[in-house]
Amino acid sequence: ETLPECDMPEFANAIPYVDKEILCNALDAVTYAMSKDETRYQLCGVSLSNNGKDDNLTFAATDGHRLAIVDTKIGIKLPSKGVILPSLDVKALVSLLRQTKQEYIKIGYSDKYFLLQTDTCKVVIPFISAEYPDFRAILPKDLGKTPTVTTYTKDMINAVKTLAALSSEKKTKAVTIQFGDSMTLSSATDSE
Repeated sequence: ETLPECDMPEFANAIPYVDKEILCNALDAVTYAMSKDETRYQLCGVSLSNNGKDDNLTFAATDGHRLAIVDTKIGIKLPSKGVILPSLDVKALVSLLRQTKQEYIKIGYSDKYFLLQTDTCKVVIPFISAEYPDFRAILPKDLGKTPTVTTYTKDMINAVKTLAALSSEKKTKAVTIQFGDSMTLSSATDSE
């Protein structure tokens, strides 16, 4: 819906030069984990919050099973509980960002709305009026100290796809990855 300029809400909290690619990639990276379950409406979107160390934005989405988090260098001070952008608006926003040729855009917020502005349009998105669960509470405290595994991406994807196809677990096609002295991939078996 197009509103006349005079009906647009005021945005005192705005930053004029945000790298479009950083914003677009962050939103795009977490959208797969957004919930589709409307009974848990606070999960049907992307949480924007400050990461706790500074005023940089953290994007998060979860459906209760998957959790996607992206920390960015976008510096904007949000309300302490953060804000939630609705899933349909997030998808439209990503599409709009992909289409714009502009390198930097303006973002901001008011008490009820998120603002994105390019040279050609101004988008105002109402927040979901709910509190997002504290996803940081379930993260391991020593997350930065956990061992890492380096592998060839294509080989890993092919191995997981092959095992998923052979999996007897009909619904999830689950594959188990076990780490020890070496990495072991195994197909899940049906518990019934």
